[in-house]
This record gives sequence, structure tokens and C-alpha cells, in this order.
Amino acid sequence: MRRYAAAWGIGIGWAIGGLIGIPLRAFVELSMVGLLVGLVVGSVIAQRAQKAPAPQVPVSPPSVAERLKQVEKLKSESLISEEEYKAKRKQILEDV
Repeated sequence: MRRYAAAWGIGIGWAIGGLIGIPLRAFVELSMVGLLVGLVVGSVIAQRAQKAPAPQVPVSPPSVAERLKQVEKLKSESLISEEEYKAKRKQILEDV
């Protein structure tokens, strides 16, 4: 990111120098100022990108009804036995 901002700064310096028609020494100095401005801008952009954490959405646990539906679905798909279903259902209801 900084590299592009620095290149952008150099380009601005050369463009301004070419438009104004200043001597070569001042032209190079103006390009260096553009380089420094580009480096500073790139550094600020990089720092802000690092500081911005991704927003976190709180995840709530599934409700009792959702948990019971999940267990019932597992039973209906023959993924758990009748005994496992009853035990898990009892455990869910006891947690209330």
C-alpha cells in the first residue's frame, strides 16, 4: 500500500514540475517532496487498515425449541436411536 502511495506522490511531483517548467534541481526536489507525501499517506492508510477490526456479531445459543427440533430431526432421520433421543430430550428440558 505504501509503495503505491509513494509512486503516486512521485508522479504528482513530476507532473507539477513539468507543468510549471522549473529547473531540473527544483524538479527533483519537488519529486522528493511528492515521495515523502506519498509515504506518509501510505503509512496512514496502512495504520488505519490494521486498526479496523472486523465487527463481531454476538451469537446466541439456540433456544430450547430449536434444540428439541434438532434432536427430533436426528431421530426422524434415524441418526440417533429412540433411547438417545429420549436421553437428549430429557437433558435439554432439564437445562431450562
